[in-house]
Amino acid sequence: MSRSLDFVGGLKRKAVAARSYRCSVSSKSGTEFTSNQSFQIELPTIARSYADLANMCLEYEIISSNGIGTLCSSGYDVINRMTISSGGGAVVDDCQNLNLYYNAVLAQNVSHEFMRGYMAEVAGHRGEVGSPLGVDIPASTSNARKIRVPLLHSVATIGKLLPLATSSGLNFTIYLEDYRNALMQANATDAVDYKIRNPRLVFYVTELSPETEALLQQSVQPIGFNMNFTGLACTTDKKSTSIGTMISQLGFRYSSLNKITLLQRNSANSLATTQSQNNRGWFGLTELSFFINGTRYPQQKMVGSVENFGEFLTETFLSNNVLANIYHNSSLNNTAQLTDVAATSAAGTTTANIGASAAAHTNVLRKQIPANSRNYESVEGTFAGTGFRTDQATLDTFNDATPGSAPYGTFLVSYSFENFKTPADDSGLYSGTSTLGSTVTAEMYHTDDSAADLFFFAECDKILSIDALTQNFVVSD
Repeated sequence: MSRSLDFVGGLKRKAVAARSYRCSVSSKSGTEFTSNQSFQIELPTIARSYADLANMCLEYEIISSNGIGTLCSSGYDVINRMTISSGGGAVVDDCQNLNLYYNAVLAQNVSHEFMRGYMAEVAGHRGEVGSPLGVDIPASTSNARKIRVPLLHSVATIGKLLPLATSSGLNFTIYLEDYRNALMQANATDAVDYKIRNPRLVFYVTELSPETEALLQQSVQPIGFNMNFTGLACTTDKKSTSIGTMISQLGFRYSSLNKITLLQRNSANSLATTQSQNNRGWFGLTELSFFINGTRYPQQKMVGSVENFGEFLTETFLSNNVLANIYHNSSLNNTAQLTDVAATSAAGTTTANIGASAAAHTNVLRKQIPANSRNYESVEGTFAGTGFRTDQATLDTFNDATPGSAPYGTFLVSYSFENFKTPADDSGLYSGTSTLGSTVTAEMYHTDDSAADLFFFAECDKILSIDALTQNFVVSD
């Protein structure tokens, strides 16, 4: 704990007189909300207290308004946008399409076991092997289901505790996703709107003794509190049904752009409860590169093909700093179900013949190996037809033994812009690339003629500070 309160690196490591307790802050906008609405949660102001946002969760209860439905994947599905602002109204961070980003983050960073364990018990994932579905939300006449999802972006990436002794607390405005994107059809009846009840942020607070607070305040003078975090932003574009080169203007302008992640979703998956908003496709993306003021990143285009997804995935893992981590987990690919065992007839009715037949069946069964369905290679990432319903779904609904044919896709690609600065450019430190006053574009080449929605997520360095005069939070990027 004392290390997380050391803002300058010079605080002596001695016993810290403090206490820690859990804090739950409810919405100040009301207690019940439906899709396309928003609510606000404002952090409290408490003297000598510091919040642990790195372990903060959003907790809420969900229920159907007048029927039933199924979450596409988890409790993140209902969060479309989150805007974080200071008491003075200045925007600290703002990102749309958060549900798509979180689904991609989980796919590339956590194991199937994590999804079947923690996510199934806490965060609304169904937890069934080979299925991406979330849980069924209760009918309007039943008890609401409680969901708790950890926040993993923006101020939740601050490595220090957040001071709460300010003139006003950080304000979180959360915009809810349209139910036709967040939910899938559970049975023959189409999904209807959902209700969110009692949303709240849950985190731990450390309260210091007056003596320890004085020691900490002395250590941060004269610069005050400065906290680094990773900001997140999203811009979108549309791929037409044509094949060929596509150029997207991204508009990301930051002093330190660290990473861009590209997600591609079939246009048919939008606002359709027979489709999943998290279903992503490759769409024959054979070339990808980014331009900043005419300079190409990387210098040689990232290339891919049906025989080569290695470059895309290698760059993605490099951007997450996990390429050399042999213990890193992901859940990009599922396995297709066992093939059926062919029935055979016994040669006779004697016990020996029946036993031989049973043994033959058993031996054949033992040879059935589930095939890797390679969801990452799914071309179009969409379910066939319009009659999809989760209560009739089988593993074949999502997975296929033929590479590229999986109805459910997990394709994504990230590129890191972090590099060593030269003394002439900057301080010589390893950091992101400056795009201030620059034009950032993406150049792609697709060989598939399906229409798709493209989502570009940018991660950048930001600094959150406390203004010495107003005691409000201010941000620098």
